[in-house]
Amino acid sequence: MSKEKSRSIKLVITFIILLIVTAFTVWALYFSGDFFKRKSILSNNEEITRISKDIEIELTQEEFDGVYNDYKARVNLNDLSIIGRGAHEERSVITIDKGGVYYFYGENENANIIIDAKEESVVLVFDRVKLTSINTAVINCVSAKNVVINIPEGTRTELDDGNNYSEFTGEGEPNSLVYSKADIIINGKGSLRLKANYKDGLSSKGNIIVLNDALSVNAKENAVIANSVFLNDTRVNINSIKNGIESTGEDGFVFIAKGSTNITSYGYGINAKSTININDNSDIVIAAEGEGTDLCAIKSDKEITINSGKININSKSNGIHSEGYIIINDIDISLSANGKGFYSKDSFIINNGKFDISSLNTGVETNYLEVNDGSINIKADKSGIYSAGAIQIKGGDIEIAGPTDNQNGAIDYKRSFDIDGGEVLYYGAVGMWKDSSLSSSINTASFIVFANRDDVISIKDENGDELAHASLIKDIQRISFASSKLQMGKTYFLFVNDEEKSKLTVTSVVTIDQITGNY
Repeated sequence: MSKEKSRSIKLVITFIILLIVTAFTVWALYFSGDFFKRKSILSNNEEITRISKDIEIELTQEEFDGVYNDYKARVNLNDLSIIGRGAHEERSVITIDKGGVYYFYGENENANIIIDAKEESVVLVFDRVKLTSINTAVINCVSAKNVVINIPEGTRTELDDGNNYSEFTGEGEPNSLVYSKADIIINGKGSLRLKANYKDGLSSKGNIIVLNDALSVNAKENAVIANSVFLNDTRVNINSIKNGIESTGEDGFVFIAKGSTNITSYGYGINAKSTININDNSDIVIAAEGEGTDLCAIKSDKEITINSGKININSKSNGIHSEGYIIINDIDISLSANGKGFYSKDSFIINNGKFDISSLNTGVETNYLEVNDGSINIKADKSGIYSAGAIQIKGGDIEIAGPTDNQNGAIDYKRSFDIDGGEVLYYGAVGMWKDSSLSSSINTASFIVFANRDDVISIKDENGDELAHASLIKDIQRISFASSKLQMGKTYFLFVNDEEKSKLTVTSVVTIDQITGNY
């Protein structure tokens, strides 16, 4: 392919929305006065303004479109014959030492491809290929500017390896079905299936960019591992004994936009040393089968930003974990975890979304929680929400079914719990109970009540209008409701299965029913 025909039209995919969100968030915090409040709460004060980062991927027009017609060589895998330049075969090893586009077709049960093209780009067009390599990687890129695996529209390619490698080009390398020291780009409108019987499925010392129609990886260890992993408008199906998707770079990222991602893993579902970004209504399903206190369905050592998407997580360990921030601008998530649902070491900011969180441990744990809008439902065997610092509720509808034992509370915090908007309904055992701080601008009514699982609770005003409603999934001893509908001097009634059980008159920011007096 000549340079004239492949003129490098740079497509800089820059996600400016992340910077806009960052700037707006910091601006809003600064001018609302909360900026200074949060700086005193966060464990890493210098990082407060760096909530998200700009991410760039540069592709040529051909790499983005995934259509190639000018081939340097054609490779018939049936008999390993080669017509053209830049590639040669010896003892079932096809070596490519020049940049260009190479067209592969046919089937072979024991052959492999080595790429040693220095700083040139190599494109492998796989047209209905079935290729197995018994003793080493199917594709081993020793050197290149990048390697492109192209799957033409309407086609399916299948790559397999053996369960024990004996041929290596470096110390312990390759260790993956598809291995590269350069970036890997998978494009085209076809389907690629990888079955890694030795160790990893798709591995790069650089970045992995997946743009094709469908990618399926079944791996003995890690499925997809690279400095950064970028999935754009593709259908990805992963089954791995260790991690599903892993970004190893200190400044790398996992970026998922559009499409669908389905992961079953016994390690981490998605793991990144740096940033995880989920965007453009991505559809993500993760079954985290591994059991262990350190394992998570999604984990980042720095930041997680979700701008939009639908996520379903079923984890035998923890759900979503960040050693830095979590920022959610919009989401539809169903999360079930044996461990913690959400964990953020610094701050967890929810701007909108629908949350259904079920945890055998703590539902949400963070240093600072801010909820601006959204529908949040939490069921937890320990605390529904726990903050080592402060909680600020500025909007949204929140319902928390807390613990039944007296060692934890539905909501727990170390510094403050301010409710200034939205509605919050929370219930559970009374032993470690905490209501909102007196600095809240919205009133809370708190009732002592002994009710059982399957009972129906309702809170009504003096006119008999229902303000809150809950169908209990566990026994409770106390229930609190915070809302702008609760007015000073007005009386409110608690009903269990349509039978009045208690009442109170609001006389303070937090009022406890007349059985125990006012707070």
